[in-house]
Parts: sequence; C-alpha cells; structure tokens
Amino acid sequence: MLSQLKSHKKIALLAGVVLVMAIGIILRLRYTARFEPVSPKRGSITEAIYGIGTVKSNEVYEQKLGVLGSVDKLYVKEGDVVKKGSLLLRTEEYVTFRAPFTGTVTQLFFNEKELVMPGSTILKMVNINDNYVQVSLDQESALRVKAGQNAQLSFESIRGKSITGKVKKIYPSKGSFLITIDVENMPAEILPDMTADVAIEVAKRENVLMIPLSGINRGIARVKRKGKTKKLKVSIGAINNQWAEVLDGSILEDDIIMVEKE
Repeated sequence: MLSQLKSHKKIALLAGVVLVMAIGIILRLRYTARFEPVSPKRGSITEAIYGIGTVKSNEVYEQKLGVLGSVDKLYVKEGDVVKKGSLLLRTEEYVTFRAPFTGTVTQLFFNEKELVMPGSTILKMVNINDNYVQVSLDQESALRVKAGQNAQLSFESIRGKSITGKVKKIYPSKGSFLITIDVENMPAEILPDMTADVAIEVAKRENVLMIPLSGINRGIARVKRKGKTKKLKVSIGAINNQWAEVLDGSILEDDIIMVEKE
C-alpha cells in the first residue's frame, strides 16, 4: 500500500513536471510567434523631414488705389495672360495702370464704374511660370533644415514623378517656420496654390549598419545572439521610415533583431 502511494506520488510529480514543461513550451512558442526575426543590413540611409508644401509665385502684383475713386475701364479679364507694359485699367480720373511683368490676371475684385475704397485691391496678377514651394514646419523640424539641402516633391496631379528641389531660405513667420524650396525644372502644369508632399533630406550616411526602426522601443532593441535573446540599449543616428543607423557597437552584423509583429 505504501509503495503504491509512493508510485502515485512519483507519477503525479512527473505529470506536474511534464505539465510545467508543456506550459513553458507553449509560452515560448507564443512569445516567439509575436516576433519576426530580421537581420541587420549595411548600406546607405537618408533621413528626411516631411511636410506639405504650397506652390507660390515669385512675381505677384496687386493693383490698389490710394484714394477714393472708381474703375472707368478694365482692359483685362480673369485668366488673361498680359505682357509687361500692357494696359490693365483706367480710373475715372483717366489714370492708367500697366502690367509690371508678363503674367496672368488671377482675380478681379471690382467691375467697371464701381466705387473703390482707398487701399482696396482692384486686381491681382501673378507670373505662373516662375514658382517656388513653401513649407511650414514646427521648431524641432526646422532646426534640422539648412539652405542647400535637397528636397523631393511629389504632386498628386502627376503621380509617379518625383521632382527635385533645393532649400533656399528658412525664416520665422507668425509663430511658424517657413522653408522656401527652389525648383529649377518645375513642370508647366504645376500652378500657384497647388500642394505637394515634400521630403527634405536632412542627413545622409553611406556604408552604415542599420536595424529595423520598428525593432527599437525607447532606445532598446531585442536581440538574438548565439541562440540567446537579450535586450540591448542602442544609440541611433539617421533614420528613415523603415531603418535606423546604429552609431555604437551594440549591434553585430550577425545578430538577429526580434521585431514585434503588428
């Protein structure tokens, strides 16, 4: 009877050990299934600041009157392309105004014979063939932008075509930080007030070791090395939307980065 009791205890103990091992295996499998192994890679990386840009004209003209008066004669209509020196309008005092440059009349605010208050804009014209792109950034992003950096522009109206520009100016305006981007070969179909997705290249590194950006959480990467998984603090440099440059020697090229699946 005593031997049978001992035998039952051994069986129960063995069953308990097997159960614990099974639970451990299941938990390990579940843990492993949460992560995807990704190898580090070596190559070039470009870090960019992203924003929405608006096309602006370098030449904008607004005709105003300095005194109370009226428009006696309009020589143009909205959408007209006028050459430099062409007549735009004549006031009731027979004072005429001419186009200061070749451009397009984009807005007329008054009709003939209407009374115009001092300082009111009568018409607006722009040169639609001499444009740049303006981007508004927050302080943190603007601090990384410098004149001369390259910028990639993409317009929804011409999908699949990337246009290269160059940062010309950075300046503050009403609590924002404005970036102007010059484009040498702006497509003719791009007009003022159109918008573009802008990526300003603020850093570029060659032949660097990179790991997946999604594999880093608060500066910590989960790394599998020689069969063992450990958490390592990683110092990173340039990043893009997928990869991060490793600045220190914390990551080896034959390591495996455990990236948590979404």
